[in-house]
This record gives sequence, structure tokens and C-alpha cells, in this order.
Amino acid sequence: MAAAKEAVVRRMVDALQRADDAAINDLVGDEILYHFPGRSPVAGTYRSTHGAERGGRPHEWNVARIYHVDGDRIGEIWLMIDDVSAFDAWIAAT
Repeated sequence: MAAAKEAVVRRMVDALQRADDAAINDLVGDEILYHFPGRSPVAGTYRSTHGAERGGRPHEWNVARIYHVDGDRIGEIWLMIDDVSAFDAWIAAT
């Protein structure tokens, strides 16, 4: 069972790297929760996907995601950003 869950997460990471919205949508559950840390305007818990662009500018940061796999789909994602304060400041400045 662990190998099957790992395969789901690997497919998700691959889809995220390709920015393949269709594959991402196929991999997430209908009631997915996406937890985004911090106090910025984008912080919070989401039931939809999250983009990495703000104000027309792309932004990169180091991140870890914890996936809760329910069957063959992802039901919950916890996002951990390495420097939440710096990211919050960038969001507030745009």
C-alpha cells in the first residue's frame, strides 16, 4: 500500500513540475484541502489549486509538501516554506 501511495505523490510532483493542470486535477480529490502557511494574503486553507505567480511575476522558493493520499488520489496537502516571513513580505510588497 505504501508503494501505491508513493506512486501517487510521484505522479503529482511530476505533474507540478510540468505545470500539467489536467494531470494535477486528476490526482487531487474533489474535496482537497491545501494548507498555505503564513499571514500573507495568500495564506490559509484552500480547496483549489494554488499558482506560483503574483502581480505578473513568477516567484521561486524552497518548499516541502506533505501529502495525505486517500486511495488513489490526494486528499490533503500541507505546504511548508523555508522562510515564511520573507515570503509574506514579498507578497505584501506586490
